[in-house]
Amino acid sequence: MKIALQNCNKRGIQLSNCCFAFSTDKNFIVPTYIAIHSLMHYADRESMYKVYMLTPSNLPSEHIGLIKSLEQIYDNLEIEIVNMGDAFKDSKLVIGHTPIASMYRLVLSELLPDCDRCIYMDGDVIVCDDMSELFSLDMDGYYIGAVRDIEAGQYMAQFDYNSSKPDPEGYVNSGFLVMNLKKIREDNLVSRFLELSKERFLFGDQDVINIACKDKILYLDLKYNALVKYRFLSFKEKNYADFITKYFSVKEIHEAIDKPVVIHYAQPLKPWHTPYNYKGNYWYDYINKYIGKDVRDSWIKDYINEKRCDTKTYYKTLFHRILYKAGILRIILKAKHAI
Repeated sequence: MKIALQNCNKRGIQLSNCCFAFSTDKNFIVPTYIAIHSLMHYADRESMYKVYMLTPSNLPSEHIGLIKSLEQIYDNLEIEIVNMGDAFKDSKLVIGHTPIASMYRLVLSELLPDCDRCIYMDGDVIVCDDMSELFSLDMDGYYIGAVRDIEAGQYMAQFDYNSSKPDPEGYVNSGFLVMNLKKIREDNLVSRFLELSKERFLFGDQDVINIACKDKILYLDLKYNALVKYRFLSFKEKNYADFITKYFSVKEIHEAIDKPVVIHYAQPLKPWHTPYNYKGNYWYDYINKYIGKDVRDSWIKDYINEKRCDTKTYYKTLFHRILYKAGILRIILKAKHAI
């Protein structure tokens, strides 16, 4: 089915302003396809979406073809593949599941000189609602808009940083960014990004962004990056632990539970590793409802079979799911003051 487009949307947002970016390699191509598909499914039908795909030079042509096939589904979508060659090949990444491609977002301001604002998303997300309103967000004086990552601090405290260290109090997750590319260019922030990218950081590009953008970060509502690692997003409570409500209101948490805009599987275990991943049902439900059988059969099924976790981990996640369904997990987390 083709989706018609018009010249401008009801909010007065210029079509050329709806600019998005993803980075991927051959190991993440299927989740990224699903992420872009879900972005467009919920997109404002009156807006034109330009998606830039940042890829290494060795991405197979059939993978590029899979991503480009989305243009045949959505008339209001244009995809441009940006070959990053061997950029950031010498980056000192600490966490094993973090790919080199994650560093590509650091140079978006230079790659997209005609784009003043861009929304960057990781490929391990599922979009659940339209987000075009973010293109009219007042970002005067801010480099980025992002959601707080309130759990990173406990890991940062155990890591031996060299000269630069991010502030855990204002720390954000870089898997969903509204980027003010115009201001980043005006202040030549990319040179600071590149300088920092040579250092050894626990969370790679995320640490770089937090250090360089400190005090110029606009904090977004939790619903724009509902991190699966936040177990409290599985339970609607009247009150939450103090370490949570220090950063998020109960109303904001409930909105992220009831109407998330983006669910982000930002943890080592993803839905394609085990179907019992927290909120993994959103990912599988979307695939079964909206993605064509041809892609499911020729790409997604094989990918899931290839990436499935080992038997021990599989049954461990199943056990956690049983505890969750029985209400026992809620009792355990409350006893630990984790929610």
